[in-house]
Amino acid sequence: MLGSDDPFPLGEEQPARLVRGSVHLASDQKEAVLGHNAVRFFDL
Repeated sequence: MLGSDDPFPLGEEQPARLVRGSVHLASDQKEAVLGHNAVRFFDL
């Protein structure tokens, strides 16, 4: 799950691309950040 200090930018133009391209995260960790954490947190 990504957060922000809206209306201030995160600093990354495309944060999802940054997560997907990370060599420091396993694929399940990337999927968690990109959506599964929010699904679990908000009980969706």
